Amino acid sequence: MPRFFVIPLVLALVLVPLLAFAMDKPRLEIVAQMKERPGNIAVAPDGRMFVSVHPFDNPVHKVLEVTPDGTTKPYPNDKWSREPAGDGMGLANVIHLKVVGKTLYIMDIGTPHTEPKLVAWDIAKNELKRVWYVPSYVTTAQSFDQDFVITPDEHDVFIADMGQADLAAKAMPGIIHLNLETGMARRLLDGHASTRPTDKPMVAAGAPLKLTKEGREMPLYLGLNPITMDTKGEWLYYGPMGQGLLYKIKVRDLLDPAIPAAELGDKIAVVGSKPPSDGMIVDSLENIFITSVADGAIGVINNKGKFTTWLRDPLLSWPDGLAFGPEDGLYVTVNQLHLAPAFNKGEEKSTPPYMILRIMGGRPLPEKK
Repeated sequence: MPRFFVIPLVLALVLVPLLAFAMDKPRLEIVAQMKERPGNIAVAPDGRMFVSVHPFDNPVHKVLEVTPDGTTKPYPNDKWSREPAGDGMGLANVIHLKVVGKTLYIMDIGTPHTEPKLVAWDIAKNELKRVWYVPSYVTTAQSFDQDFVITPDEHDVFIADMGQADLAAKAMPGIIHLNLETGMARRLLDGHASTRPTDKPMVAAGAPLKLTKEGREMPLYLGLNPITMDTKGEWLYYGPMGQGLLYKIKVRDLLDPAIPAAELGDKIAVVGSKPPSDGMIVDSLENIFITSVADGAIGVINNKGKFTTWLRDPLLSWPDGLAFGPEDGLYVTVNQLHLAPAFNKGEEKSTPPYMILRIMGGRPLPEKK
């Protein structure tokens, strides 16, 4: 075959599948239907799925494994999935969890009477690996440690402390850095403008989200919540839960104790605008997928900082946690959180089953820089 035919043929063989992948529409699939209200999801390389049960419902079991037939069972076991006993074993409140290799990391938010902690569980051997307690010197009276990211070498964890344990009180947000080797911790960007609530009230399903407290309804202004890291571990992305801006900062700057706290804020860059959202994750193509609870959708912020709606569907009634799984599937929990009693004068308005969904295909290609 002449050379001038070979090169175009090779390019076609490489580019056509990529273009088809990018131009294909994302396909939404139901993976499991649950009676429990899920929080976030973690998916192992072999497809095993683990979900937290949202603390709003005060569940008996805080973490569940979703079996291949869609049913659930307490995880890691009945004792560890329940409220901690006198021996310290157990989980108090869990929202975020993540699988790295063969380890399931679980962030226990704690209670006013129990310390927050990060639990590492070996899912291959089904045994505890280690527990790291979040020390009191990096928390506040308003600490609410939920979403977190882990560096690729599993050496460091960054926790988004939303700082709004009492949603009606003043926010006290910050990012907690936990060194998994030493157990030492630091509080970063404490109260920085990029972590505080915006001036726009939280919106869900097209209407303002209002907290019912002591018989009164009040609009919510929600700050730091979604947080993610690129696959190389170079950038940390974060933003408020309400509508506002998405920010990024280099991980190496967060890890550098020589940078004074007053100067660390100067290292922050704006990525682009984001909708009211709960979960966020970034792929190897620099697509930042973000849940849009305002309109029941999944959006994407590309490598140029441009936000577009990627997928909108009636099934996405408060899309919450995101996780990648086998075959490039993007998993999402749907929990109808805006219909929970806390936001509806004490009345439960959600209608189970709650959902675990998977989105296949349709990933956008990055723009030229």
